[in-house]
Amino acid sequence: MRFEWTDSLITGDKIIDSQHQTLFAKVNRYFEEYEKGASHESLIETMNFLVEYVKEHFSHEEKAMNLKGYPLRKSHMESHIKLVEQLVCLYKRLINEGPSDQISMDLFCLAQDWYVGHINNHDKKLASFMASLNKKS
Repeated sequence: MRFEWTDSLITGDKIIDSQHQTLFAKVNRYFEEYEKGASHESLIETMNFLVEYVKEHFSHEEKAMNLKGYPLRKSHMESHIKLVEQLVCLYKRLINEGPSDQISMDLFCLAQDWYVGHINNHDKKLASFMASLNKKS
């Protein structure tokens, strides 16, 4: 399994896009390690890093939304909460159950939902809103 960054995922905000690309790399790193038979501890470490990076990324977006008075921030932030909860659940399963094809598939599905759904339905709107504010300045 692997995710490829494509131009269709570009939001137009350089920081958000850069963070998204880093997230792609971190998710792909987990899959690469799993496929190579990495240790349980190594996969936990990678998943923990992914969880923390996702939280950092969402925090960056949420600060921007609050600072700029983004009108759709409530639904956007609710989406963040849901995604973090799902990722943390996978992380806990990995800790308790050990690596498995099912956990990897669930991570793949979650990441795909995030990449396609969240970026297209939330992040692109946020980036467009912020760009429109920059044009007014």
